[in-house]
Amino acid sequence: MVTVIDNNSRKQISSTFPLKSVAKPNDLQFFPEGGQLILGVRTKVAFKAIKPDGLGIDVKGTITDNDKNVVAEFSSSHLGMGVFVITPQEGKTYSANVSFADGTTATQRSRKY
Repeated sequence: MVTVIDNNSRKQISSTFPLKSVAKPNDLQFFPEGGQLILGVRTKVAFKAIKPDGLGIDVKGTITDNDKNVVAEFSSSHLGMGVFVITPQEGKTYSANVSFADGTTATQRSRKY
């Protein structure tokens, strides 16, 4: 990047410095209806997948429990947003196994219920 400053005199000051590119991974956020999941209660969970630039990115994936059983499948319907339903069970942990539209993948784990 080049910066030029004109300070209303005959002298211009210029400086050159590099800008580093920051490569961040895509992000997936979950929003349980009511703010949190409750054991044994069937709950809608909204989600939003975003790219490093903050724009939505399409996504699809599964929610698996700690026994590797698929308990929900999901895919975005518009701009990386969507919803799925889950009934959390006691003693289980859950993982979201995700494939983003740009070909990258990710796994996100939940706390134990």
